[in-house]
Amino acid sequence: MKVINNTDITKYFDEASEFYMQDIGVVFQAVLLNHSPVATLDYLAGKLNLEKAKEVLDLGCGIGSSMLYYSKRYPSINLTGVTISSKQVEIGSLPLSMWGNGKATILEGDYHYTNLPSKKYDRIYLFESSCYSTDPTRLIAELNRLCNNDGVVLIKDIFLDENLENLSADKKESLNRLQQIYKVPVAKLSDIINKLELEGFEVEVENLDPPKWTMDKWFEGFTLKNGTLTDMGKYHNIQNNITEFPPVSWRLIKAKKTNEKL
Repeated sequence: MKVINNTDITKYFDEASEFYMQDIGVVFQAVLLNHSPVATLDYLAGKLNLEKAKEVLDLGCGIGSSMLYYSKRYPSINLTGVTISSKQVEIGSLPLSMWGNGKATILEGDYHYTNLPSKKYDRIYLFESSCYSTDPTRLIAELNRLCNNDGVVLIKDIFLDENLENLSADKKESLNRLQQIYKVPVAKLSDIINKLELEGFEVEVENLDPPKWTMDKWFEGFTLKNGTLTDMGKYHNIQNNITEFPPVSWRLIKAKKTNEKL
């Protein structure tokens, strides 16, 4: 199995972002609340309590659509986004400069090692972007460095349910296909929770399960009603279907800073 690295991930988003916009929409999230990007963003904003936030950081921000939405809905907050893809910076910078109230900025960089100020941010979120981390230990250490002492981190993503060595051959193959198609390393849920707790966060986990949370709109983006593949479907080579669903689950992790690093 090929190990996924930052070069693979950068190339993926430089190439695929326009297909996402064309066939999925400007909000690059696979699992949605009540089939709605707006309902999803509002729910996540509630979990972050953005009404009381001042400095907000979006790590793995894509083209900045969540930032743009939040900058309009919460005009008093300052938003900074980081993406590894120069293409996404190019796509997202103009809308943010035009409609982001002058308080939303998208930057190119590696979210494992940012040059952003320590302890500046009272809210940090990663919406379906932590799964692209090639070094979760380093990422969580960076979250700890960036998050202020009363801050909150919100991670919405897919996570492994089991240890790799416990998976059947079919499940290992389906996981490998998922990883190679989408360039997602994917971490084990318990490992991420343990790392957050070691960095001094109190952790709550919520399951994002059907029927409230679904991927219908995501799958619709790959195939037209006549059965032909969209550009998104062709790019991801969806003809080679994953015969067994990968051993992953959708979770929402809310981590509150406690100042007590273990």
